[in-house]
Amino acid sequence: MKIAFRVDGNKTLGLGHVKRCISIANNLKNKKIQCFFITQFKQTKKLLESKGFIVFLINKQNEYLQINQILVKESCHKLVIDSKRKSIKYLLKNFNKNFKIILIDVYSNDADLVIFSSLKKSEYIYPKNSLVGTKYILHGIEKLPLQSSKKDNSILITMGGTDKNNISENLVNSFAKSNLSFNLVIVLGEYYTHENNLLKIIKNDPRFQIIKSPSSLTSLMQKASIGIISFGITVYETAICQLPSFVISHSDENDLAAKFVENFGWISYIGKYNEIKYDEIPKMTFNLINDQSKLQKMIQSCKQIDGLGPSNVAKSIIDL
Repeated sequence: MKIAFRVDGNKTLGLGHVKRCISIANNLKNKKIQCFFITQFKQTKKLLESKGFIVFLINKQNEYLQINQILVKESCHKLVIDSKRKSIKYLLKNFNKNFKIILIDVYSNDADLVIFSSLKKSEYIYPKNSLVGTKYILHGIEKLPLQSSKKDNSILITMGGTDKNNISENLVNSFAKSNLSFNLVIVLGEYYTHENNLLKIIKNDPRFQIIKSPSSLTSLMQKASIGIISFGITVYETAICQLPSFVISHSDENDLAAKFVENFGWISYIGKYNEIKYDEIPKMTFNLINDQSKLQKMIQSCKQIDGLGPSNVAKSIIDL
């Protein structure tokens, strides 16, 4: 069996979609299933090839023709599409469908299976050809933590691979004004471009530590006591690493999603990036650090996400 993944990632899109597809593909490879990727961007191709995958690079024109040709040539049986682009529905209508189609987080009657990587809303009626809920939560952790690590009382800031709204700088500015003692680890993604500004704010302040494109974000999440993160797959990764977190959203869609996820207990939602008072965030963080009862409740809530979503999705794709 051969399974193809159609996914993109760059400075604008970020890398969340790519990383969760890598996680599914790795689980498929563990079951002796051949996987390859189709993408429009050289940056994505480079990342995927570094993970050992065969990658086909396509352009925007006549995308469905290019994909069809690749799938026929490779004798592909199933295609996983992880993209919210409006053109996806056009692609589905034009495919020469000799293979099964799996969509992630986008619904279409033309798909054989839809994976909603989100917590289940009790008031929703989900389509029969869909999977949703904690069992199918996707993430980008390639090796699940086997046990809890000892916390080092650090605060971890991670705003994704791009942080196109430069939320990190606003957060660092707010903590730099504080006279309190803390250990703040700032993780900068591969596409972050404002590191020099951060260094000017921090200067030689030993309370701050910058880590660029860490080899293992998971290990940093396991060590930290509190996270300050942007909404995305990181929300579920912090749960897997038992890291209670404050969450900031960067779109109206994520604003609604974050408010919903907050009900499950392991995150505290601050608000949309352009509507929050950054100077109040250090105090909120220190208050939570000192409230051990609330912190322990949030850690217990983290256990709702076991991290097995990519494995369960991989099995569902094989069984399709």
